[in-house]
Amino acid sequence: MKGLAYAAAAVVLTATFPAQGAEITRTISGFEDNASFPLGIDLQVGYDREQHRALINRENHQSGDIVDVAELRLTETTQTLPIRLAIGIWHDLEIHAMLPIVLGWTREYGYPSITDNASSTVFNNCVTRTGGYDCATAGAFYNPNNEVHRSGVGNLTVGTAFAVLSEKRDDTKPTWVIGFDYTFPLADAIDPALTTSPTSPGAVGDKVQRFTPYMAMSKRVGYVDPYLQFSASIPRILGGFYSNCDNPSTLAFPENCPGGGDANSTWSRQDTGEDPPYYGTLVMGVELYAYDEPSKNQSLVVDLRGTGQFVSQGRYYNEMSDQLGKLLETEQYFHMGGTLGINARAAQYVELRLAASYFHDTDHFLTNENVGNDLNGNGRVDLPATPSTPDNTGELNPNYDFRWDGVGRRFRISQVNDFYFSATGVLTF
Repeated sequence: MKGLAYAAAAVVLTATFPAQGAEITRTISGFEDNASFPLGIDLQVGYDREQHRALINRENHQSGDIVDVAELRLTETTQTLPIRLAIGIWHDLEIHAMLPIVLGWTREYGYPSITDNASSTVFNNCVTRTGGYDCATAGAFYNPNNEVHRSGVGNLTVGTAFAVLSEKRDDTKPTWVIGFDYTFPLADAIDPALTTSPTSPGAVGDKVQRFTPYMAMSKRVGYVDPYLQFSASIPRILGGFYSNCDNPSTLAFPENCPGGGDANSTWSRQDTGEDPPYYGTLVMGVELYAYDEPSKNQSLVVDLRGTGQFVSQGRYYNEMSDQLGKLLETEQYFHMGGTLGINARAAQYVELRLAASYFHDTDHFLTNENVGNDLNGNGRVDLPATPSTPDNTGELNPNYDFRWDGVGRRFRISQVNDFYFSATGVLTF
């Protein structure tokens, strides 16, 4: 908190104008001519609210076919306080840092209107975790009516951005920005097997560092400023990451975990732990100047934006992790939507930004674990002698669970609707 106070104090001592262009290509400049202070400062404090609603289905065998049966309705609400500080250290060159504070992250699960205990495939489950079939002992493997609560300081992102070309310096050229962000996993890793409550919330992190290069371009023509941005996010896990073998009671074959007792097993802690996805993102949009009075440093801009993001396959904390107590192998999918924003600059140093967004995810499996590895070269993954005996082959993936990873029993998410609202106050000098 003291660091934020020092940054706020520095703002009032500076007077450097930011590079022009669409907001997505804006960089903070330093050591500009006639500036009263050599460094530029941009401080942003906001409030973000996201509501994530989805239907979770499960594959079910019916009359010789595999059909999706509605199992759960999820409503997830996240409220975040993002704080971002950018410092211009040269002409159109900035360094920046962003820290999100998760005020509240709540998941609420319940049956959809067409499902109850009598029709739920989970409540009437007959498959054991090791692949046996016994309706008398198998039973339901989660409680479909519960809540999950998380909060805390999120991961810290630091980076730099440089305007290779700038409309401010040459209005015949577009603004072209290249940048690089590094996300440091400051937050504690989520334990999906941990019971949470409003008074005892869980962690919000993943112990995954991310390297994110990006490039953006814009070119204003009159009152219209179209823009384009590409980015990629490359993950690498660090020490302290969560592994499902940390809670062997959630696994069907814990003996195959490191130190689990099966001498034939070759599965490492990393094999059974966090396997974060890669992201590739494209943003296209246009800023429309409804009002622009440069002499008064006042403007009103409408921002129309479309975003498409590819999320690769991986094992991580997804929408079913709290119910099953595990990180889950998640199928790749697309996340896409649009944003309507309003950026109002009231004076030279003060700006208010409001934005509302809607996003949708393509349908994808939430439980899609690989059954194992062929260690002896016989062309198959060898199973235990009987479903009730421990694995003695070492080939079965410790994460694999016959109740939800096998074809015909997997969970799939659909009807994903994400609604976002954000309000951000900006001080720029």
